[in-house]
Amino acid sequence: MKHIYKLTFAVFSITALSLSTYSTKEIAFQKAFKNSHLRFTGGAQPAKTGAPGEANCTQCHSGSVQAGAGINMVTMIDNATQMPVTTYTPGLTYSITITTAAATKRGFQMSARVVDGNTQAGTAVGVAGVSSVQSSGGQQYVNHTGASALSSAGWAFTWTAPATNVGDVTFYLATNITNNNSSDAGDVIRLSEHTFSAATVTVNPPVASFTSNVTTVCDGSSITFTNTSTENPTAVLWSFPGGTPSASIEINPTVVYNTPGNYDVTLTATNSGGTDDQISTGIITVNDCASLNEKSADVVVVYPNPTNDNVTVKNINLANFKQIELVDFNGKTLQKWTISSKDMNLTLKNIQAGSYFLKLKGNKELKKAIIIQ
Repeated sequence: MKHIYKLTFAVFSITALSLSTYSTKEIAFQKAFKNSHLRFTGGAQPAKTGAPGEANCTQCHSGSVQAGAGINMVTMIDNATQMPVTTYTPGLTYSITITTAAATKRGFQMSARVVDGNTQAGTAVGVAGVSSVQSSGGQQYVNHTGASALSSAGWAFTWTAPATNVGDVTFYLATNITNNNSSDAGDVIRLSEHTFSAATVTVNPPVASFTSNVTTVCDGSSITFTNTSTENPTAVLWSFPGGTPSASIEINPTVVYNTPGNYDVTLTATNSGGTDDQISTGIITVNDCASLNEKSADVVVVYPNPTNDNVTVKNINLANFKQIELVDFNGKTLQKWTISSKDMNLTLKNIQAGSYFLKLKGNKELKKAIIIQ
């Protein structure tokens, strides 16, 4: 019996020693975990905001979650006006401030999410000494810093809204109001959600308008049209009956008119605010220049035609013609030259692009159509 007793005691003693060793290791591990967590003065580990599918700070801190509505405050400041706003404009950058209940030591973590899809919304940038930003799992997390945890002024960071309207954006915020007792006991975790909608942007409908380089031409000539509509139309549609092309979606199209007559031009301008038309009836006049009355059988040659600023008139009959005039289609004389030889080189001064006549005058009269580019 004595021998058996000693063996039993030995077994008991080894078991007791083993249990004592395990308990010491467990205690040491727990202490190390707590101490390491207490060193997260720059914010909690990622994904502790209480956002959909995420944990919150009670994963490490004792106590239950409390509602943060009315205590956790998130303010979005428009940097242009320095005024608080309740909506965001896509692509703009805002200053975000966070405040919560007063405490000896505090902390926070926040993540901005698109409500429809729970994806990251916009881009956050921390403020040195006040906030920092972590990225994990495709999400950004804004945290306090060690210095700001002891401040009573709250926290700030900048946030750039998504480039396009993604609908409502929610800032999921977790705050930790601590008693600064170097343990996780007695802390108060408050969760809150702060939602901002996209601002409604009013787009004014366009007012359609256009100009053209000329309105009266000879058959076979071209006209360039320029869109001058207001409110930045995103699409235009032109109609050119009698022209080639007869329709266009170019901003500033060029059209050729081959058949004499009077023609309408219509421009339709569109943006997200609406549509507007400018209809100009009979604005284009195309003349049959080849059949203009020439009162002389003299074979007079004009070249180059079309021209820019110089033109030559050859084979002038000096007995019949004494003067050359540049005349527009309204009959207005723009320039005159005295004929001194059968070949005259003429310089056209300050004449706008369009169709004109060179009128040779004397005992007889002769008209030659000319196009100035």
